Amino acid sequence: MEANIIKVRWYAYAFIAFFGVLCLILTYGALFASRKEKKHISGVPLFGGFFLFIAGLVSPCRWLCLLFLLDYGYWEIAYTLYCDFIKKNKNQNSDKSDK
Repeated sequence: MEANIIKVRWYAYAFIAFFGVLCLILTYGALFASRKEKKHISGVPLFGGFFLFIAGLVSPCRWLCLLFLLDYGYWEIAYTLYCDFIKKNKNQNSDKSDK
């Protein structure tokens, strides 16, 4: 009985991960096309990572959740938040030194 449950979880993982990988391919394709054409072409950012994260939660191997990091949208968000934090701290430090 338990072997059937594991089998179903792997099938569910494969089904959900398929959509995640498809979204990642579309996102990276749009990214490369944007750079080639030198104009903005929108992909489906964050959806591929979201589907891969959900698929990892469904699968028997939970570490597969980390595959969501393949989506560059999450790295962009982290980079933007980090840069905004640094700029905010630099502005606060320069305001304190001016007084």
